[in-house]
Amino acid sequence: MIEAIIESVERAEDEVIMICVATGYPDDNFAANAMHSDREGNEAFVSYVGFADRI
Repeated sequence: MIEAIIESVERAEDEVIMICVATGYPDDNFAANAMHSDREGNEAFVSYVGFADRI
């Protein structure tokens, strides 16, 4: 299925398609979860295709 998505989307050679799924439960006591970094918001580099009516 991923191959069909990749083949059907027009994209430049230097663009990638990223699919991520997170599972599990948060652990507020885990030290790494307290770390925060400054970064640009998704709107600076993410394009949502086909979800205009859902976001």
